Amino acid sequence: MGYSNQKSLAVVAPATAVVTKGTNVIGSYDFKVVKLMAGWQTAKNDASPVTFDTRVWTLGATIPVFGKDEVLIGYDSLKNKLASGADSKLLAVRYLHPLSKRTTLYGTWAQMSNDGAAARTLGGAPAVGALGYDPSAVQVGINHKF
Repeated sequence: MGYSNQKSLAVVAPATAVVTKGTNVIGSYDFKVVKLMAGWQTAKNDASPVTFDTRVWTLGATIPVFGKDEVLIGYDSLKNKLASGADSKLLAVRYLHPLSKRTTLYGTWAQMSNDGAAARTLGGAPAVGALGYDPSAVQVGINHKF
């Protein structure tokens, strides 16, 4: 469980300090055949009028396969409380294959689904001028711990 309070400078004239407050709760349980995770997060600023107010639900699972390999599945649903038709959903799947204790191969696929008035990137940040665009990505790589 967490709480954050961030002060930032708004990009409006005149420039004013805006405080964004957030709350999050997250938990997981390992059933050995699958590890499940769920979370909830809010974020809202104190501008007058309020310019940012979101709620996010997160669900995830880690599934061991083929010995030490793992499949990770994640789903996020973001609700924009200030605008109708501006919600976003994200689905991601990752496969991990350990080569050794320190080296792992991975592959990831992710798809963001934005409503017609939403423009979020795969990282969750707003994208300028891309309303309704649904970005996706494929990623492969190797992670080595030194």
